Amino acid sequence: MSLLKDVRDMLYDEIRRRPYTAGEKIPGTRELAEQYKVSYVTMSNVLNMFAEEGVIRQYPGKGSFVTELISKNSLALLAPDYLLGVKAFNPETDSTCLFGLMDVYAGLLAAVEKNGFNLHVIPVNHENLNIDAILSMLTEKLKISAACFLAIGSEKLIERFESMNFPYCVVHTPAGSPFNHVAVDLEKGAYMAVNHLAELGHRRIALISGMKDSTWFEGRYAGYCAALEKHKIEYDSKLVKESSMAKISVSVLGKLVDALLKLPQPPTAILVTSDRWALCVMDILKERGIKIPDNISVVGFDDFVASKVYDPPLTTVRQPFYELGMEAFSLLKDLLRDGKTQGRKTIDPFLVMRKSTARLNKKNRK
Repeated sequence: MSLLKDVRDMLYDEIRRRPYTAGEKIPGTRELAEQYKVSYVTMSNVLNMFAEEGVIRQYPGKGSFVTELISKNSLALLAPDYLLGVKAFNPETDSTCLFGLMDVYAGLLAAVEKNGFNLHVIPVNHENLNIDAILSMLTEKLKISAACFLAIGSEKLIERFESMNFPYCVVHTPAGSPFNHVAVDLEKGAYMAVNHLAELGHRRIALISGMKDSTWFEGRYAGYCAALEKHKIEYDSKLVKESSMAKISVSVLGKLVDALLKLPQPPTAILVTSDRWALCVMDILKERGIKIPDNISVVGFDDFVASKVYDPPLTTVRQPFYELGMEAFSLLKDLLRDGKTQGRKTIDPFLVMRKSTARLNKKNRK
């Protein structure tokens, strides 16, 4: 009985993980018996079990066909409990990179519903992560076909999925991640921003960023440097100001801005690698009596909702969060269809030009 159950479970998982549609024919008894290295009788008994369970319908002389019961693949979305409202957000212990995550979820949900899949949303507590319990729930209770990790930083949990050869992807993560992922090309985004400023005539272009060697900001720093090199603008370390996301505040940003303004040759443009920070930087510049974009141009990163209604509206690099969710589903569907366990996709951001940038006008500079 153990062999019969083992073969039944393996074949059941294979059928679930492939995007079979209702009415689609599965391989014949003899072919499946050879594939699983069991006797014809054993495989015939397995298929009879499936027929009794309603997983397949058998037609003499025609074969076995998948039913609606199994044709709907189930996906799991694992997301932080604070994002899903299970517990209150704690800025000291929880990720502050919340902007855009609900758009990622919306894109994933839209793709799931359009393609007739089921989606189970699983809240994850980083402080009390029970990997065995999560895996048991997903694979034994919910019988999911694939999993999507949204802002889940537990490498141990992801590595367990890899060790099981289980289809998964991490969404909204730096493009250099070693795991299956769908990510925005942050380096290209920063490159486009600095290229835009250089084409407007700016040569003193500052960068206010998170730590440039961190996973989230190293790509943006690389893009900044690449654009300077393209336009033959000499790199000046005094124009690069860093701060960790945990320590950033209006006060810290004020000190960074003042340090730039006190330079013998202050910048005529600033790339700020977060819209939230960029709006604060523009507030600080206004308080210092500096006009935007007459005296200085500012570019942000993300395309935060408030960026388009700020005065002046912020030129920024838009991260296509909704599309990230849709591409995450596309990657998972490809993995299921092809029977693969590895895959990566990178999405291009794009520059949204508004009114916080202008051509360099030396006469109007203070």
